[in-house]
Amino acid sequence: MTAILVKTRGELRSQLDRAALSITLNIAEGSGRRPGADRRRFYSFARGSVLECVTILDVMAGRAQLTLGDLHRGRSLLARLTAMLTKLGRQ
Repeated sequence: MTAILVKTRGELRSQLDRAALSITLNIAEGSGRRPGADRRRFYSFARGSVLECVTILDVMAGRAQLTLGDLHRGRSLLARLTAMLTKLGRQ
């Protein structure tokens, strides 16, 4: 029998914190690179972390660990970050 891993609220919160930090660090790393593939790669990593944050928020809301208002605010901020990173990734 396989065990199913169910993350607790604290574990999800910790994962969200790590993903959010990854966004910031990859933006900083990318901004220090010359325009081109290397810079785009770091912005792509940051976008991946944004999507991870969105998914974690959705899971937390689905488990009633987050209010719908907080979910909408978080998703709105993350959508703005996605748009920003998409533009930066074209440089």
